[in-house]
Amino acid sequence: MGEFKFQLVTLLKKNSLLKGKSKIKFIGEILAPMIVIGILFGLLYLSAIIQPDFSPRYASGFTEVVGRLKKLLVATNGPLVPYQQTIVNNLRKQIKLAHPDYTNEYIDQCFEIFQDFESMQGYFLDPENYRGVMGGLWFDENDYRYNAPKVLKYSISVDADYTNDNNIQISPRSDSQIYLRHYFTQIQTAVDQAIFMAQNVEIPMVVTGQRFPNPYIHLWQTWTDGRNMILKETGGIFITAAIFVGLFTTITNMVMEKESKILEAMKIMGLHSLPYYVSIAISSCYTIIPSTIIVIVVLKGSQLIWTTQWYILTIILILFSISLILLAFILSKFFNRSKFAGLVCFLIVLIMAGIGIAVNHINVSTTVKLIFCLLSPVAISLANYSMSMKDLELVKIVNPDWSIIVSENQVIGMLILDVVLYAALVWYIDNIISGEFGQSKPFYFFLTKSYWCKKNANENDLVDLSKAIESPLYLRKKDLDYNNSQDFELNEIHSSKATIQIRKLRKEFKTGDGKRVAVDDLSIDMYQDRIHCFLGPNGSGKSTTIGMLTGLITCTRGSALINGLDINQNIDLIRKNIGVVLQQDIIWDNLTVLEHLIFYAQLKGYSNLKEAKTEAKKMGIEVGLELKLHNKAGTLSGGQKRKLCLGIAFIGPNSNILFLDEVSSGLDPLSRSEVQDFIISKKKGKTIILSTHYMDEADLLGDTISIIAHGKLKCNGSPLFLKNRFGVGYLLTITKKSTEFNKDSVMEITNKYIKQAHILSDAGTELSIRLPMESLPMFSQYFKHLEDCKNQLLIDSYGISISTLEEVFLKIGQETLKSTPNFNDPAVKEALSTKSSGVKVGQQLKGLLIKRICTTKKDFKSFMFSIVVPLIILALGLVMYKNMRTIETFNDVTTPLTFSIDDYGDNIYVPWSISGQNQAIDLRIKNSIGKSNHSKLLPADELEDYLTLNYEGNPGAFAFGKTIIEDIEMLSFKVYYNRDYLHALPIYINFVDNLMLSNLGGVGIQTTSRPFQHIKSKFELATEKINFSAIIFFIILTLAAFALVVASHAGNIAQERAARIKRLLYISGLKKYVYWLSNLIWDYVLTFIMVIFLAVVVVIIDSKFRNQFPLFICALVLFVTAIIPLSYLFSYCWSSHGKATGFIFGIHFGIGLLMTVTCFILRIWVIKDDNDILQTITDIIDLVFFFFSPFYCFSKVMVIISNFPGTTRLGESYIANYWGIKFGLPPVCFLALHTLVWTIWIMVLDYYPELRGKYRKGRNEKSSPPPPSDEDSDVSHERSKVLSFETSNDPIIMRDFFKLYKGKGKAKDNLAVYNTSLSIPKGQTFGLLGLNGAGKSTTLGCLSGEVIPSGGEIFVNGFNIQTQRLDALRSVGFCHQYNSLIGLLSAREQIRLYCRIKGIEESKIQETVEAFIKMMDLGSIGNSNVAGYSGGNKRKVALSVAIVGNPSVCFLDEVSAGVDPVVARFMWNVITELKKDKVIILTTHSMLECSAVCDRLTIMKSGKMMCLGSIQHIKDKFGSGYSIDVKFKKEYLLSGINLFQKELPNAKLVDHHDLSASFELPNSLDSPIQLSKIFSIIERNLKPILNDYSVGQTSIDHIFLKLTNLNQQKIKNQQKESIENHIIDINNNNNNNNNNSYLKNHKKTTSNNSILTNNSTTKNFGSSNFLDLESDNTYLNNLKYLEDDDFNIEMPPYQNSLKKSF
Repeated sequence: MGEFKFQLVTLLKKNSLLKGKSKIKFIGEILAPMIVIGILFGLLYLSAIIQPDFSPRYASGFTEVVGRLKKLLVATNGPLVPYQQTIVNNLRKQIKLAHPDYTNEYIDQCFEIFQDFESMQGYFLDPENYRGVMGGLWFDENDYRYNAPKVLKYSISVDADYTNDNNIQISPRSDSQIYLRHYFTQIQTAVDQAIFMAQNVEIPMVVTGQRFPNPYIHLWQTWTDGRNMILKETGGIFITAAIFVGLFTTITNMVMEKESKILEAMKIMGLHSLPYYVSIAISSCYTIIPSTIIVIVVLKGSQLIWTTQWYILTIILILFSISLILLAFILSKFFNRSKFAGLVCFLIVLIMAGIGIAVNHINVSTTVKLIFCLLSPVAISLANYSMSMKDLELVKIVNPDWSIIVSENQVIGMLILDVVLYAALVWYIDNIISGEFGQSKPFYFFLTKSYWCKKNANENDLVDLSKAIESPLYLRKKDLDYNNSQDFELNEIHSSKATIQIRKLRKEFKTGDGKRVAVDDLSIDMYQDRIHCFLGPNGSGKSTTIGMLTGLITCTRGSALINGLDINQNIDLIRKNIGVVLQQDIIWDNLTVLEHLIFYAQLKGYSNLKEAKTEAKKMGIEVGLELKLHNKAGTLSGGQKRKLCLGIAFIGPNSNILFLDEVSSGLDPLSRSEVQDFIISKKKGKTIILSTHYMDEADLLGDTISIIAHGKLKCNGSPLFLKNRFGVGYLLTITKKSTEFNKDSVMEITNKYIKQAHILSDAGTELSIRLPMESLPMFSQYFKHLEDCKNQLLIDSYGISISTLEEVFLKIGQETLKSTPNFNDPAVKEALSTKSSGVKVGQQLKGLLIKRICTTKKDFKSFMFSIVVPLIILALGLVMYKNMRTIETFNDVTTPLTFSIDDYGDNIYVPWSISGQNQAIDLRIKNSIGKSNHSKLLPADELEDYLTLNYEGNPGAFAFGKTIIEDIEMLSFKVYYNRDYLHALPIYINFVDNLMLSNLGGVGIQTTSRPFQHIKSKFELATEKINFSAIIFFIILTLAAFALVVASHAGNIAQERAARIKRLLYISGLKKYVYWLSNLIWDYVLTFIMVIFLAVVVVIIDSKFRNQFPLFICALVLFVTAIIPLSYLFSYCWSSHGKATGFIFGIHFGIGLLMTVTCFILRIWVIKDDNDILQTITDIIDLVFFFFSPFYCFSKVMVIISNFPGTTRLGESYIANYWGIKFGLPPVCFLALHTLVWTIWIMVLDYYPELRGKYRKGRNEKSSPPPPSDEDSDVSHERSKVLSFETSNDPIIMRDFFKLYKGKGKAKDNLAVYNTSLSIPKGQTFGLLGLNGAGKSTTLGCLSGEVIPSGGEIFVNGFNIQTQRLDALRSVGFCHQYNSLIGLLSAREQIRLYCRIKGIEESKIQETVEAFIKMMDLGSIGNSNVAGYSGGNKRKVALSVAIVGNPSVCFLDEVSAGVDPVVARFMWNVITELKKDKVIILTTHSMLECSAVCDRLTIMKSGKMMCLGSIQHIKDKFGSGYSIDVKFKKEYLLSGINLFQKELPNAKLVDHHDLSASFELPNSLDSPIQLSKIFSIIERNLKPILNDYSVGQTSIDHIFLKLTNLNQQKIKNQQKESIENHIIDINNNNNNNNNNSYLKNHKKTTSNNSILTNNSTTKNFGSSNFLDLESDNTYLNNLKYLEDDDFNIEMPPYQNSLKKSF
């Protein structure tokens, strides 16, 4: 538990640091839920702003309508009887009283009399008449003549759409106000008044109608409509989205950590899964808790959720949030690439929430619904539904059946179960699904004893477990089943324990060609206190073996014991003691170096923060990063990142098993030597497994060397054993002076003296010859002859050495690998000489389109997500648009309805009041109304309060008062009607009039609604049905689908830019506009699949879109052409495909949706307020939105075409011209503008370097800094030649070129490249050497056009790189250090692509490709994707891409970095063959490579060229004779240096690493010394103290160190660091010194007098390692000469005590 807590706290600190470094992203994660909730409330507000009108409206007013505007139609069966005529005449009188100026003739024209209903309706239905008809009056009976019947029955007819559905009494969808708006009550009150007049009852009345006072007076009630229509159905989706959107980044980062091996590296170094997941969960709460709080506060604070208590809602959402975090963990386990992980998980969770909507409505038991709640998003949808239904039930909107509705308590129980279940699933899935990396356990792992009963390792475990297998000796004889025992050092006995025992380890991979065996039954032992080096060709199985030993890869069979524990059963315990450096840097770009080291220090056991910081700082200094401790890791160079990874591996108190996989790959010589020194200093007490391609590094560091090839162990033993076994003699290395060099002439002379000599390697300018050991007596004569014929044989220099590891490797490697390309093959010759026939746009376009087709076919998952998923979303939107329940916009029910209050039941009581009248009228009213059993008189001032409180069950009420109109006091009669009772208003008017007339006039009134058939308007004919919800969802899903597809397109662009693929294409001659054109074409093609699908389906299913198809298709096409280039532009903000896709989708969809919802709200406001000013403001806002978002432009067109409410102009009932300036034209024009602007913008952005170069030419150019005063003479002479234009015809010219990086903020400016003038003629290979940061990459970047120079001029092929960039790069090849290959293309497809880019004729492409495949020995893997190639094969492909098309200039950046010696020599041969007719500029950290292929070179330091010339010239100028590299036997580490310098007094120590040392031997003209003499001295006098040596002219390595001023200080530091490392070995080695006869014969050499013969030697010795001296007295004598200022490290206690005694 203590370890869990400690790791958890450590991880939380790391996560907090990462979040703190990305404040903007963190704020965005907090704001995202607010945006989602904002969208929900926008939709809710749409329903809330359309509130009923609660003001009184006139129900009378017949005289103001008829005549002036409309006619009243009157009919009965036959002619009107006298009483009916009286009623009509009374209507005429009402008009005359209201309008005395109307003539009788005019008044007569206000009425049309018919003798049957059909004739009257026929008149109304006539298009010429219906607009002038107020309504119809139908007298149902005419069997009475002069006197009124007991009940006078009449019917009123208006357009059916102007009445409510007569078949429905109660509905929340409409109310009685429709009778006020369309003259029904005006006719009713006028006819009733006419009847009153006919019965001589004079009560002048003004009738008004008013809705019941708003019952929703509280905030929670105002959301009723939105709660009913939106929240209860979709609230679960919005809540899920609001909370889960904060987990998008979490999922992406988790998958990225898995993808980049960071997660598994942390596990390798001791991290447990439980604290990792808990830390992610807690860190996720940084965003999830605010998101949840926002949701809770908004839902409860707005009273959107009312009935449910705060604590219930809080518990539900907290449990739901926890479940979502766990669900995110589960989903992330199924992704190995971050490309679409975040978005896919987001959509999956939303779909789950959508399932909850369906579950709410299926008629099943709650038990079944609870089973669905095992998906927590379904549970939240059910909880949301339940909470909404409670609130709706409270306002009597619904009457739910609670027996089939899941309650909140049940949801809480299920969410608790979900949390437990999901936590168990995370644990289970994490164990059985490892993904691409890591070990998977069997599905039944939890049933095994080994899982629950792990044991800790102890000192006896190794022996016990070894015996359990078999004894170590027996294992060697049986399990170490070597094919040739002579190649294995089997008799080696180690005093240290075997900490790693590998037995029959095997790994098989499934490939397209079947199984591939990566490691083939490997068996080997590794020991403590030793460095075990794994060597082998690329793809031989080294990294796979390390992966299996660390648990990164699951082994197929076999096993290994590490510290006595089986890797198959106890990998978690093993990992507590492991440190690892993988080939991939396991760092976070946003954390500093110190933060990395502190984090891993704490992760690996330092519980005290202060202690961890101290160790972190110490480790940072030890790995050489003391000046970078506070720099972000993302700003470090490649070498510095490797140093950081090395520090991470070694830090920690328990890291005693170290796996270093190509730790020094790509490092410069200094960094590599520093790394080597560091590893040596840390060897004690550790077992270090090192894989490397540097043979000198393996020789220096390795105590044991294992060489494997094709997964099999080829040899194993100490370096000395392997050299003796495979070297068998000496290695003569000859450097050729020119290409005319004839190796046959050299071999002729060699074989004259040494018959058995043979060529071992011939690569580039280097020839290696094997000289057998028995030929030693002939060496003196042979070398004398060779020196005499040196010039004649065109020998530049030569050197002799005992067999090296490189020789051993080459000998073994040549047995299995091809090392020499066949340049004599006619096809290869033809391919190498095939030049571009001229760049053709069509050919380049074809190549790029084929590239996109191939990558799309091979990345099926991406295709599914980028096209198929959007199509599904689009189809879902179309289905919803077609099938969702629609809202009819008109009523066509003509069934008659007789108004009677009895329809509301016998128990209805009608509240009413009376006020302000005279007593006589009051009495008449009370007598009339009081007789009804339904009436209930209330005080006038209490009526409205009563109605508010008793809203439910009261259809209506009325109030009497008085009003004065034109000085005439009249009775005011107000009818209150409940909005849910559709016919309450006419029923209550009839109820009052009937009671009053019955009481006062003795006649009853029966009023019936008999609607005319509805006449559809043109607008209604065009839009018979408007589905509000369907339109909204259709638009939302359409925007989401297109946002997703274009975001995925942009992700591809971001990925190509981050991988430098685009740069390589440009440098290779691709026209920039062709790159964008190809991407646009392909992405348009893919997107137009959706366009066609949408256009065809929507036209089929909807007449509105069919009628406006030209507008729709025009907008849709322009929309697609606008959003794709805009997405490309956004892609520049991200370098990760997954993050680019996710964030671009969010930006497009979020902005488009917010603007669209805003449009809905504003347009409905316009309708509600009938406000022209607001309409104008909304038009302006539309234009602003059009400017910013093409998504809004397209959604606006869809809104217009779908006739969404509010799209028509005020005062208009339909859209006459959809292309009008107020409708479809502006968004379409803006879409065209977006297309043009964003397309041009991406072009301008990409062409910026050229445009800037042309603009700056001659304008404000910065003057180059003056040449340094101490500039080398050769560099100065080159400058003079270049400035005098003597080299104007050379392909490469740099004239006063420099590059200055401006510092940001307080940072200082960095002059990366100083004033440089250089020209490189045709046919020359030029080497750029220097430390990291010396300016090599910047120089190459400026030459290739990637980096813009700050001043001066650069000419490539005669063209200025700044002003004529495209012409300059027309014949340039580039091999980037980072490969920049397209992982989803094979080698053949890759080369074929660049053939087209470079303009090779189509007829020659196939044979060129096959020739390159053959030349590069890629035939067996030529059709496999490059992503699966080994490092060496990737470099071969990268080199092929650079040289195809026979470019005149080639830039090769670290061309052989990370490849084995065999492949390196292969490449050297290729480069040597190519350089004959072109310029090759090579950057490298390999001095051997530089010597092999470069004709001329420069060594750069701090941006300056320190030397310039051929290798021999630089050796002659800066060298001082010969260089001698030696490796002492262990017992002579310290004394060997002095003994060596005694035999060769003029030898100066140049470099010193542990047992290895490099000396420089001056060769003055006065007393020259021959190589043969040096060789004789070493063989005769020094051979007994040396393991191996080499002698030759001063090497370029030594000159490199000298010119970079690193040698003396470095020697001192190295010697200081090794004191403590080897002090413990004294006693052990002294015990073995009895056989040291040589030391006994040279005792005087170790005396004090000898030490003092040379001051510098004394100081070096005094700072050196105290090892292997003859006795303690000698050690103490040496100790006297130590001074405290010689080193700054803490000495062991016993050393200090010994020193004090003197």
